[in-house]
Amino acid sequence: MGVATTEAMPGARSAIQAVRDLGGMVVVVTAKYEPHARKSLAAIGVDVDVVVGWRYGSAKGQTLRAHRAHVYVGDHPADVIAAREGGAIAVMVPTGGHSSRELADAGADVVLRSLEDFPAWLHRYRART
Repeated sequence: MGVATTEAMPGARSAIQAVRDLGGMVVVVTAKYEPHARKSLAAIGVDVDVVVGWRYGSAKGQTLRAHRAHVYVGDHPADVIAAREGGAIAVMVPTGGHSSRELADAGADVVLRSLEDFPAWLHRYRART
């Protein structure tokens, strides 16, 4: 099964640690089947506070709002919609099938080169707010 071969995305662990360092909660909202998402996170040894599956676009946003998310990291134009619906800052990374330009054109608040850039961005954001 594919879960056993799952690898952490470069920067995932440091992104989660950056959120935790600032006292934040890590919420994973995914279009994937929730039990598979949980197994994938366990396979890479990543511990998060909440996992919610079977969400896409504005449905992700409703979940973000319910968990009072301030920042949402995604890689798809529908994730920009989710952030808007959820009242969160849309931080996008071109890790999926969409380019930085496509994510910016979709209305992302921030487009990072990679998830590895997230911790520094988050600390700058927190210092401004």
